[in-house]
Amino acid sequence: MTLISYFRQIEMVNFISPLNGEIKVVEFFGKLILYVNDAEQSGGTIAGMWQKAVKKVQSSKFKVQSCLILGLGGGTVIKILQKYYPEVYMDVIEFDLAIIDIAKKYFDIGKIDNLNIINADAFKWIKQVRNNYDLIIFDLYVGKTNPRKSRTIDFLKDLKKILKKAGIILFNAHYQNDEGEYDKLLKDCRQVFTIVDLILIYPYSRILRLR
Repeated sequence: MTLISYFRQIEMVNFISPLNGEIKVVEFFGKLILYVNDAEQSGGTIAGMWQKAVKKVQSSKFKVQSCLILGLGGGTVIKILQKYYPEVYMDVIEFDLAIIDIAKKYFDIGKIDNLNIINADAFKWIKQVRNNYDLIIFDLYVGKTNPRKSRTIDFLKDLKKILKKAGIILFNAHYQNDEGEYDKLLKDCRQVFTIVDLILIYPYSRILRLR
């Protein structure tokens, strides 16, 4: 880490991914932040958001032995989960090999134990998997928004099928001041899940707890 980053952002890498568009890693205040199409994906304020969300789950005495994470980014939530649940086994689904390479090279994700990174289309993968998970973290984004497929009843039902009976889903829902779209997501979630709680509000996203 460089001293200069405490005064201005230092760009570490910048390139175009065929799947995600512009990807860049910057160092700021001695820490790395991942941006995809200028949307913050890991580090920075994202770290604070997931820290609060996971801590809320942990403080409720909820036990997590297995976790599925949809969307890798720089692996911020992975490190936070390991902090609160050191023995947790994690499957991570990421469609873009460029993101996987970035996470390993710049964010040291390859050094984490009990972590299985799978390069796959999450929407296809969850229809085939036979595992069930205590915790599912949905963090799929294309730039600043969730993929359209993820905001459907069919997708929510697919998630529920691979969730253990007493399990929890943390759904990172984009929020772009579109009340109608957000209200529809809540309505669809309530058709599939018994409990739908808004546990965290951030400027451009909302963390929903589904079970």
